[in-house]
Amino acid sequence: MRRNELTVLDYLYQRGSAKARFPKIFDGGPPEAVLINLAGGITGADRFQQMANFAKGTHAVITTQAAEKIYRASRGSAPATIKNNLTVGSDALAEWLPQETIFFDGGRLARRFEAELDPTARLLASETMIFGRTAMGETVRDGFLHDEWRITIDDRLVFADALRLDGPIQDRLDRPALADGGRALATVLYVGPDSDGLIATVQDAVAPFRTAGQRAAVSQVGKLIVTRLIASDGSSLRVMLDTYLSTIRRAAGGPPKLWRC
Repeated sequence: MRRNELTVLDYLYQRGSAKARFPKIFDGGPPEAVLINLAGGITGADRFQQMANFAKGTHAVITTQAAEKIYRASRGSAPATIKNNLTVGSDALAEWLPQETIFFDGGRLARRFEAELDPTARLLASETMIFGRTAMGETVRDGFLHDEWRITIDDRLVFADALRLDGPIQDRLDRPALADGGRALATVLYVGPDSDGLIATVQDAVAPFRTAGQRAAVSQVGKLIVTRLIASDGSSLRVMLDTYLSTIRRAAGGPPKLWRC
C-alpha cells in the first residue's frame, strides 16, 4: 500500500516452508520482498504458491534469497507445481526478479506465472531456467518441464506463452530451433504504457549478446516487450541479465542487490 509517499507492507500471510523477508533499503530504492524456501529445494509433487497485490501508485521488488533448485523426482511422481500470481493496480510498478531456477536431471516441474494489470500499471518480470550446473559437469538427460506465462490488462489477455519439455531434455535443447545447445534460458517481460519509448533501448542492450554461445531476441506487441536470452551456462546468462537489467532499471542501478550476495 501507499503511505506518506512510500510503499509499505499492508498484509502478509505465509505458511509451510515458503517465507518472505523485507530487508532495509538504505539507498532510496524501492522496497524489496525476499522469498525464501526453507526446504532448500523442490521435488516431485511439492506445491508452492506466491501471490502479491501492488496497490495504486506502489513500487516494489520481489526477488529470492538464492537460486531455486528443482531436484530429481521419484519414479512415477507427479510434477512439482509453482504458481505465481501478481495483481498490479493503477500507476503501480511491480518488479518480479527472482534469482535462477536450477533444474536437475530427473526433475519434474509445472510452473505458471500470472499477472493482472491495470491499463496504467507497469510490470518488469524475469524468469531464468538453468539445466544442470555445467561447472560441475552436470547434464539434464531426462525430466519434465511445463512453464507458462499469462498476462492480462484490464481483464484482456495480452500475452500467453508456454514451454514444454518432456523426456530427453538435453537432446531437445541441442536443437537449433529451441536452444541451439544452450543450457541457460531467460524470459524477461516489460509491460507498460511507456513501452514504445523503451524498445530501442532494450534492443541496443541485447545487441552485444548475439555471439558464439549466446542468443538474444526482442519483440514488442502493443504495451508488452518480450526478451529471450540463451547462454551456454548459468554464469554467462547472469552476466547478460545484469547488463540488461542495468539498462532497463537505471534508477535502481541494476539487478536487486541480493543477487550479488
